[in-house]
Amino acid sequence: GFCRPPPQLLDDLELGHPTSFFAPPAIFKMLFSLHDDARVRQVLGPRIRMLGCGGAKLGREVSSYFASLFQCDFVEGYGISETGGVASNGKLVAGVKIRLQDAETQQDGSQIGRLWVKTESTM
Repeated sequence: GFCRPPPQLLDDLELGHPTSFFAPPAIFKMLFSLHDDARVRQVLGPRIRMLGCGGAKLGREVSSYFASLFQCDFVEGYGISETGGVASNGKLVAGVKIRLQDAETQQDGSQIGRLWVKTESTM
């Protein structure tokens, strides 16, 4: 992986031309903000087969842009740091059980509240 600041990261990516690229939303948003398909293709190169993002919500507009531009899958992961990954692209991973509970009443079925997650790998 690369650990240089974003301006140098663009130069590094051009040299590497990865086949898969996984990054936090800030990097995808930076590339998206270029508003230049040719430049984004130049930066990531012609070999991209899969793109992925995690760490925070990216937004459908940005992920759809990249999936369309490179004609490849764009995977978004959720809860990776906290639980080892419970969902991808809006779907629960096999074996994951969730429950949404109202923070004040402790009743299940709320639309806003605490998300309880149970997997074989979490307590």
